[in-house]
Amino acid sequence: SANTGGNEIATGDDGTNETGDAYSLLSILNRINFVMIDSVLHFITINIFGNFDGNVILPDAPEALAEPCETCGSTTIDNQATVTNTIDSEAISGENSITATEDGSSITTGSAVSIVHLTNFINSIFIGTRFFHLFINPYGIWEGNFRGWGEVEGVAGGTGLAINQQLGANGQDGECSECVGNLTVQNSANLTNNVTSRANSGGNSISGAQGTINTGRTVSIVSLLNFSKVVS
Repeated sequence: SANTGGNEIATGDDGTNETGDAYSLLSILNRINFVMIDSVLHFITINIFGNFDGNVILPDAPEALAEPCETCGSTTIDNQATVTNTIDSEAISGENSITATEDGSSITTGSAVSIVHLTNFINSIFIGTRFFHLFINPYGIWEGNFRGWGEVEGVAGGTGLAINQQLGANGQDGECSECVGNLTVQNSANLTNNVTSRANSGGNSISGAQGTINTGRTVSIVSLLNFSKVVS
């Protein structure tokens, strides 16, 4: 919870109430019954606050390895999962009040933004894989472009960007000392997420001859990524 509001001025004279920006940022990564075999997973999140003038440049993603490991056995997977996500995200810059005995009072509220990113990888199977997951979240003003990361084309800035890439990539540098044998995975999981995020720059009050309230920008962001019974 981030709070710059809830301020009160009680005076017979003029009053001015200015609040700063309030950001509430919550990021959760759950890995339940997580099994990785001969795989590499990359998860990248870039959050841009305020004003950013420039390009976001990432190196090219590595190519899939040329010689995958040989599978000489059988793979048996039995996964069961129950996932419950309850998310409460709130951004408030309003709910302000002025009680004035003279004219000329004003209330100016900042922008209020509530953003929720929820990604579930449930009972997913990655065997011999390189997996890339990228978020670029511009919460302010982004003047620029995204460049790089393989053959993904650059995009104009100022909007959110989510990219997934999956490449076959068994083995270490294309070499395997032995084949992959029999694999049996049996998983059972119950996952419950209860998330509350609140940013508040409002709830201000002034009682006086005149009053001015200027609230800052509020941003409430929740990023929740669930891995449950992933075999890779």
